[in-house]
Amino acid sequence: MSVLIATYSKDMTQEQIAIWYQFFEADSFDAFRNAIKLICTTSKFFPTVAEIKAAMADGDLKELTADQAWDQVLAAITKYGYYRADEAMKSLPDLTASAVRNLGGFQHICSAEMNEWLRKDFIKVYEDMKTRNVTKYVTGDLITIADVVAHQKQLEAKEEEINF
Repeated sequence: MSVLIATYSKDMTQEQIAIWYQFFEADSFDAFRNAIKLICTTSKFFPTVAEIKAAMADGDLKELTADQAWDQVLAAITKYGYYRADEAMKSLPDLTASAVRNLGGFQHICSAEMNEWLRKDFIKVYEDMKTRNVTKYVTGDLITIADVVAHQKQLEAKEEEINF
């Protein structure tokens, strides 16, 4: 906060700083610091909380493209195979691993027929989750339609496992 105050020649009371702290206390300090650096070098005006959160999301959530993430899943299948699913999941970035879980899990993907439809399903889930993560990052723990859809997909996957 002192960097922002000094850069923009702004006065803030301790009470205002404490209020701002509440918005960022659960966030990574590095993400906050990097967002402040970015804002200070690109913006003429003192930022809002929303602008800082958006800059943090841009920096922290710069994940792979959906195609790159899919390539990582395929590489993990080749390297770890069906029986080393736990190791494979740990090797994947968080967002990619979450997308895999939402498609029924690593072993499900390993045993599925590798075709364009599976790839398209992965890309759709990955992109939806990426959008949801940005929304959550900026707004906090707000529940979005994407959350409900992802939860429904998880329930459907569990039902399919039970029906087998």
